[in-house]
Amino acid sequence: MGKIGLGYGSEWHLMRFLGRHRNYFNNEILKVFKNDGVVGIKGIEWYDFNFDPNKRYKDAEIMGMDFLPKSAIEKWQNYWPDPLAGNIYSNRKVPNWDAVGILRLNNKDEYILVEAKSHKTEFTKGRPCGAGKKSRIKIQDAIIKTQSAIDINGTVEWLDKYYQVANRIAALNFLQNVVGFPARLVYVLFLGDKFPRGRVSCPKTTGEWENLFTDCYYTLRVPRRHNLSDRIHRVFLHVGGGT
Repeated sequence: MGKIGLGYGSEWHLMRFLGRHRNYFNNEILKVFKNDGVVGIKGIEWYDFNFDPNKRYKDAEIMGMDFLPKSAIEKWQNYWPDPLAGNIYSNRKVPNWDAVGILRLNNKDEYILVEAKSHKTEFTKGRPCGAGKKSRIKIQDAIIKTQSAIDINGTVEWLDKYYQVANRIAALNFLQNVVGFPARLVYVLFLGDKFPRGRVSCPKTTGEWENLFTDCYYTLRVPRRHNLSDRIHRVFLHVGGGT
């Protein structure tokens, strides 16, 4: 969780939609799910964030797989380097989520992992993997398993450019294929954001975001259709709401 912008940035807008426009927010996500073929939808429930007294706003994002039952935490620790799984300590080097929820379906529940973006740079200029030698080996093993699950032949470099996208797909693979908890990865992509002094470029159209994903998937050699593709969704929200 970085510094929250006042009136701009993905963290600000997501907090605003979850706090003040939750019904609209949920309906837009559910609309995308239905269009993507999800059936038997009953609704969405969102997890609260953790508290962290060391943070300026005393809040901490949901880290790793802390929302899972304890029985699954050990499997996550075997899959990904996260010795503090289940601990709210917020500086762990693991995937952290902008929101985590439960999709209620007629016959089962599924996890929802949210990654929110509002400008191009935060999508294209993420940091490469900075893990130490032992942790890097474990991460690479998880990446290879994920690549195999989505039919990538051979080892494609996933620890450099677009590493954040790669580790999000790896986390989805863990839930879906390792521990058998159905899950969905939802990119909430804001349109028309404006930063002070225009210091970053913010997409105004869905096409701009789609082009960024096309370049990302080309770099990572992610197939257009694969075993997890129907569980990765994109929700486009204008920062002004329904305008």
